[in-house]
Amino acid sequence: MESKKLNILENAFDFLNCSIGYVIDAKRTGNQIFWKHALLNISFSIELILKKRLRKEYPLLIYENINKYRPISSDTKTVEWDSLISRCKYVIGESEFQSMNSGRIDLARKYRNQIIHYHTHLEFPTVYYDFANLINFIRLFYENQLQINDKDYLYNHLNIEFRTENNELVSAFAEECVYYNDTFMTQELKNEIIKQQEIKHLIIGGKKYKRIPYGDQKEFEKYGIAPDYSLNCHDCSVKKGQIHLDGCDMEKCPKCGEQLLGHEVDYVE
Repeated sequence: MESKKLNILENAFDFLNCSIGYVIDAKRTGNQIFWKHALLNISFSIELILKKRLRKEYPLLIYENINKYRPISSDTKTVEWDSLISRCKYVIGESEFQSMNSGRIDLARKYRNQIIHYHTHLEFPTVYYDFANLINFIRLFYENQLQINDKDYLYNHLNIEFRTENNELVSAFAEECVYYNDTFMTQELKNEIIKQQEIKHLIIGGKKYKRIPYGDQKEFEKYGIAPDYSLNCHDCSVKKGQIHLDGCDMEKCPKCGEQLLGHEVDYVE
């Protein structure tokens, strides 16, 4: 049997097609094993299209060590995730890269790490929505950075039998997701964040206190360690300066400085 050598982009498309096939199987059977393989394959696809963009800029950029001369072979180690992202930001421009990424590369990496190194529990429809989010990143990145001409859409590189499912994934993402706080989230979450900004005070033991917003010095002064406020809150997705959602594990009590979650409070405007 004649073997076929796949280039880096063909390899990325193959992983993407495999991932959609597993999504179809997961929806048909409800088996978590298929979701696991769907997420692993799409994370491999993302990694490869990022490397393809580096290779397009300069072939040696996909290799981990570009400072020492060594003969290049199929065994030469390629760049790992952190350096891959840093180099893509440099090549493309950080703001343009972030507008396409918006945390989705971290989402893919989180799923891959959980599946490979830890236990994982994948619940429908959350996992379906997350998968739709990731495939949308691949589409945006490919059509902005790698397409050959204005008719070279990602859709054309999908197996014919997977294109209907792809359309459903695109629809799920488009209908349920909005871009807010420099990231993608559901319309429902966006509405909750906006509504919560009007509830600026809380009552503890009959006394009124002003709530501590995300990024306020009072949020970390008790422990002296500040999180990275260039990122949204990991639990409720608010930006620096915004008030946390009710029940967020990051919000601090203005009375004692400890975690607010679990305190008996009443919220007021």
